[in-house]
Amino acid sequence: MAVRPEVKALIDYLVEQWVTEVLDEARDVQHRVITAAVSPPHASPPRHDAEAVPAMLTTHEAAMYLRLSESTLTKLRVTGGGPPFLKLGRRVTYRTAVLDAWLAEREFPHTSAVDAGVPLAKQPETTPTRTVRGRRRRSRK
Repeated sequence: MAVRPEVKALIDYLVEQWVTEVLDEARDVQHRVITAAVSPPHASPPRHDAEAVPAMLTTHEAAMYLRLSESTLTKLRVTGGGPPFLKLGRRVTYRTAVLDAWLAEREFPHTSAVDAGVPLAKQPETTPTRTVRGRRRRSRK
């Protein structure tokens, strides 16, 4: 059966519009799910809807929550200094309450307070190495 060109053009137009609407709606739903599951850190402890954010986050979700890369979060976990985590078999998870507390520990009122807030034990040690043009140069161990 032959379809007239006007009808075919109308059908193509309607299908294109429908596909565009469906894709736009899918993107909106995906955006709402991601923003509801992982909200950005705030200056004060964030208020999360208990249903929107799961109590336990994977490494990927925790990295998004903290706005860090997964590799940074993994490196902090291995070397120390990162947020406390749970090891459930092979799976590493983070509690949102612990992440919020870890963020709150890292709040400073101004930049000069950052240096004062770091314990001396965690500051890198330096030793004098040589003199360059009358000035002592220090290097890190």
